[in-house]
Amino acid sequence: MTSDSADPDPFALRTFPLRGGRAVEVLRDGMRAPGAASLGGSGLIPWSEITHLAPGRRHLRIGTTRGVRLLPRAEFVHPADAHELVREIVSRIAASPEGRLQLARMAAIEERWRHPAAVRATPALAVICVLVFGLQLAFHPLLEEVAAFGATLARVEPWRYVTGNLLHATWPILHLPLNLLAIFAFGLLVERALGAAATAFVMIVSGVAAMAGAALAGLEGVVGASGIAMGLVGAMLWLEYRHADALPAAWRVPRRIFVGLLVAENLLFLFVPWVATSGHLGGLAGGALAAALVSAPLLRRPVAPRWLVAANALLGVAVVASVSAAAFELAGGETGILPRRGERLLGLDHAPAELLNDTAWMIALSPSPTPPALDVALRLAERAAGESGRSNANILDTLAEVLFRLGKPAEAVETIDEAIRLEPGESYFREQRRRFTGERDFDDRPAPPGLPLRPPAAPFESEPPGVPI
Repeated sequence: MTSDSADPDPFALRTFPLRGGRAVEVLRDGMRAPGAASLGGSGLIPWSEITHLAPGRRHLRIGTTRGVRLLPRAEFVHPADAHELVREIVSRIAASPEGRLQLARMAAIEERWRHPAAVRATPALAVICVLVFGLQLAFHPLLEEVAAFGATLARVEPWRYVTGNLLHATWPILHLPLNLLAIFAFGLLVERALGAAATAFVMIVSGVAAMAGAALAGLEGVVGASGIAMGLVGAMLWLEYRHADALPAAWRVPRRIFVGLLVAENLLFLFVPWVATSGHLGGLAGGALAAALVSAPLLRRPVAPRWLVAANALLGVAVVASVSAAAFELAGGETGILPRRGERLLGLDHAPAELLNDTAWMIALSPSPTPPALDVALRLAERAAGESGRSNANILDTLAEVLFRLGKPAEAVETIDEAIRLEPGESYFREQRRRFTGERDFDDRPAPPGLPLRPPAAPFESEPPGVPI
């Protein structure tokens, strides 16, 4: 068979012409084949490095210890050459000194490809995320109040390390579909290779690691399963670079494409203010670490080791306990959620003044706050005012509002006067004063100035506290 290549290798034993003047050349020590069509270039693949051959309807995938090569069937000048190339590769490997052992390993990978592990964890996570999203629509924004991750709140409400992964932004609406797409794309690859138990382990570890990354960056109001999706990416990276010789070629992505897209995505997200990049990186690292722990024994023997079963049992208990804790908080309603949160925040040595203030404000404006709840709000507002050096007019307004609702109008007037001195041009504070002195009705609170004093309840993955979300 002749080659269409302009410069065929004179030592080629056989040549399979491709369109565009390229060719696949069979040499004594290996084969020379073009890279993926989008990448161009070609390189020698030694026979000893080939791990699996996966002829498909569109591509012939050649798995090697250094990556996977995609040869589109449409690129072959002669359509039958794709099958002929497979036969040629197998015969050359069989003729090599270690050919029998290599073909046996390839046969084992072929068996793994034809009989993959059952897929259960990936669709289960997708169903859970969809169900939780339905609950968000029914209980918005209370569910976000009790379950969204925040670096400060997670110190006193640790269930948020789990529940923050299950919530998604209700706007933009694409947040959930995009995360589910990524989870299915990589979850199916991981689960087919490692099984449901290992994939569940990777998901839980990467989810917690994602929120730990967000905590290290001091992020507040983080929601979404993208950390889990990135954990599955991390697991696939570990498998590709550490266990390429055990993976079917059809379950692999060319390394340059894989790494290039991952780097491009994270660079892009650095410029998107509401994406928690630190959470993504935490999930990526957590997924790679989890895969490192489980992959070697499972690829040798597809039975979950005892330690993995025990670890999943403990993690499952932690997940159930976290969800139950959030459900208990939700059952208490807004009037119960906020005072309990306030008490927990007051027990912290360090808490952002903005968070103390927001919690106090939400208690004060909740329907019919009880005297004990207002007492918590007062302690929060006083601490927020102290933490800010009584130099923030909005925080002083919160303190004045709480004092007014506690039946202390004189103290409320004195406090709002401080806010007026700080921002004499803002009419809102003067109208608040008129309300406190009885010139306006008790419930006739003026429209707040500029940014809302009570921020949204974490609808997006966010940047550090103080940035609107």
